[in-house]
Amino acid sequence: MAKKIKQQPASGYAKGKFQFLDDIPQGDPALAGALTTYMTTSNGNHQSNRWTRIYPWIENILFSAGRHYIDDILISRLARDSDGNQSVVNEAVRDVPRPVNDFLGRYIETNVALLTENRPRPRVTPKSNKAEDEDAARLSEFTLEYLWEALNMPEKKRELARIIMLCGTAFSEIWYDPTKPRRMTVPQTTTDPFSIVPGPGGAVAAPLPRQVPLFEGGIPQYTEEVEFGDIVCNVVTPFEIHLPNVHSWDDIPWIIREWHMNKYEFVDSFAQGKIAMNMKKKDGWYLDRLDKIGMENLQELPLWWYERLTNLVEGPGPSMYMGEPDTRDDWVICRWFDRKPCSKYPKGRSILMAGGQVIYDSPKDKGARAYDSRWPERWHPYTRFRWEPMMGGMYGRALVTKLLPKLKRINSIDMTMIMYRRVCPIATWIAPKGSHPIEDMWFGQPGGIWEYDAIRTNGKAPEPVFPPEYPRSMVEERTMQIQEMEAIAGTEEILRGQRPEGVNSATMLEVMRKQALASRSAILQAWDECLQNEGAILLQETIKNIKDDPRYAERIRVLAREKSSRFAIQKFSGTDLSDNVVVRVDTASMALVSKEAQEQKALEIMQYAPGLANVPPTIAEALMAKLGFEDAMKPKGPDIDRVKRMLGYLRQEEYEWIVPMPEDDPYVFWDFLVQEMKSESFRDLNQNQQLALLGLIDTYKQQIEMREAQKMQMMMMMGQAGPGGQQAAGVGPQGGQ
Repeated sequence: MAKKIKQQPASGYAKGKFQFLDDIPQGDPALAGALTTYMTTSNGNHQSNRWTRIYPWIENILFSAGRHYIDDILISRLARDSDGNQSVVNEAVRDVPRPVNDFLGRYIETNVALLTENRPRPRVTPKSNKAEDEDAARLSEFTLEYLWEALNMPEKKRELARIIMLCGTAFSEIWYDPTKPRRMTVPQTTTDPFSIVPGPGGAVAAPLPRQVPLFEGGIPQYTEEVEFGDIVCNVVTPFEIHLPNVHSWDDIPWIIREWHMNKYEFVDSFAQGKIAMNMKKKDGWYLDRLDKIGMENLQELPLWWYERLTNLVEGPGPSMYMGEPDTRDDWVICRWFDRKPCSKYPKGRSILMAGGQVIYDSPKDKGARAYDSRWPERWHPYTRFRWEPMMGGMYGRALVTKLLPKLKRINSIDMTMIMYRRVCPIATWIAPKGSHPIEDMWFGQPGGIWEYDAIRTNGKAPEPVFPPEYPRSMVEERTMQIQEMEAIAGTEEILRGQRPEGVNSATMLEVMRKQALASRSAILQAWDECLQNEGAILLQETIKNIKDDPRYAERIRVLAREKSSRFAIQKFSGTDLSDNVVVRVDTASMALVSKEAQEQKALEIMQYAPGLANVPPTIAEALMAKLGFEDAMKPKGPDIDRVKRMLGYLRQEEYEWIVPMPEDDPYVFWDFLVQEMKSESFRDLNQNQQLALLGLIDTYKQQIEMREAQKMQMMMMMGQAGPGGQQAAGVGPQGGQ
């Protein structure tokens, strides 16, 4: 069966028999043609239904760019005479006024700011309350903060927000790109064979090697190494994504991304020596086919519209595109095909095609490019963003799509206003018989003088007849259309940064803003969930692909210093995160996090502080959690951090770092260590670890007993000395020696 399909690859795919693709062997050259045929003919979506879906997107984009009359772009391509000239459509409307009300900008930018004004604060949930898991979770948070800046995520999130306003749907692609240059520019270090370790008798030098920065002439030295392969995040428009006709995003059996790229740029991305050395046929790479890449006609694809937007000229004018050709020479269509895990490919399948050639086809033992056995539900690298979900479909409805009918109506009303001013600016006259202008000719200009004979005109004088006023109902309708646009876009004055009349309190402003966000709560929640999914994907890719990268270690140390944190690492690998990838992001619910609102809340808490002191500790902790200060009830301090760190050293069997110090608070250490001994995790420790833990408990118990004995002795001495305390000082009542 596989041999027959190889000879005639298009026979089954045109009928939608997708399972035949799995029968083609890995890396077979016929795979590119078979996959292209299937994608082109599957349910007629790629060439017919998808064109219909893309027309509204293009219209929304052109309207946002100030191009409100697009018949020369869309209609003229469909309405030409037999000689190939443009149809009579443009001739008929050439003299009709074309007013442009460019309202969309403020609606789009206000909602973009609504989604992106609050910087996401990722919170990674540790797998347990152990110190190593808490450290790994904190390391994951620092890693996300580093990647957020390194991948330029703020700008990409604003771009994604604009796309969903105009097209309703957008995608982000996060994966480990082996062709991405990775510059290892970090401070150089040298190895110091000794470390200073605190001990009971003071600090001692232990033979523990560590890395210290290298300076020359007081200037830090940096590395200049370049590697290949790094985590990337790409903004993907709906023009580039091809999806099957299913209802749910979780049920898609495959997903294809296609984009246009210069052939030589594509080939050059694989021309680096280090890349070619690491890309072998056994790993699924077929770089010998780069020279066989052919050209393809972009105009046959809906992607043609998106590519032309690169040279779009904004604003009204005679030129729509700056010399944009209908065809692009030396450009190829690239496609990433990702297949969901199935019986024949248990780990999924990823195929990279360019110009009709298969450049990469993942082996079965590796699976899809985003697949990992620890997170088997993820097999493609895309995260979907939507503005307003539609029932039964994977695409979203754009905000501009809802606003355009209102905006077109406003433009039509303005057009009638202009036509009215053109034809009705001059009043006419009722001239009785026998009257005439003095100059024997009436030009209809101001200042003309009529003369008449009252006897001949029967006493009637020439009277001007002014045109009727422009219908007030049209003006009212225009105002109503603008108000409806404001309601659809949800751009209340509080969200536009304007203070409502009569509102002066910062707390009331925040409350009103929270109420204004209620109408957008579903969209904002979906946005937060997408950010959480992206954060989890970034951590998964880091765990899977990053191996001892000094950039991460250096940047995390900088972030820790910026946040006044005692967290520090010497090196970084993805495995250090220990699968702590559960990310929580709340950007939409941050309406009450301003400095003024926090100060107001703190004042209210201080007002009721005496009452909080009299309630049971559990209730006080619950009340503080409701007020947003749940961390205030948790024990903190250097002793808590140090005992957690000692337990981490104990589990890692690094006994040389477990050194009790005289400055330790024995009460805190003993209580924490006893709780650890009573927990179920004590059973997971080996015999040496259990003995070390019990020894620490005995050590701090002895310190407690010593302190209690000292306290008792001091109390007895104070009791013997009497009220004055002079006997305890060894001085007589009269001050004698």
